[in-house]
Amino acid sequence: MTTQLATAQTARIRALIVVGVALVTAGLYSIVTLLYSVFARYMYVEDLDLGLDENTVFLLTRITPTDRGILILGGILTLLGVAALIAAAVRGRYRRRSGFVPA
Repeated sequence: MTTQLATAQTARIRALIVVGVALVTAGLYSIVTLLYSVFARYMYVEDLDLGLDENTVFLLTRITPTDRGILILGGILTLLGVAALIAAAVRGRYRRRSGFVPA
């Protein structure tokens, strides 16, 4: 019974680690991709050299509400991933203290 319980707890901890890493990766990837796309938009408008004033270029290349939503979603995913990794670390530490795994 104790071995099955220890195996189940180990599986939960590993699942938390995998989910945490996946969430952090997805969140950071979406943020970086968004920043690169905003920069690419700016460079594209600048390279066209249409003779636009600074205000017009700013309006064409500004962060849209969709971009803002993606940025917020990426931040939330990253924070959830960090929380899952912290939960896995805490569960692992608790598991070692309760005697299932030698320290």
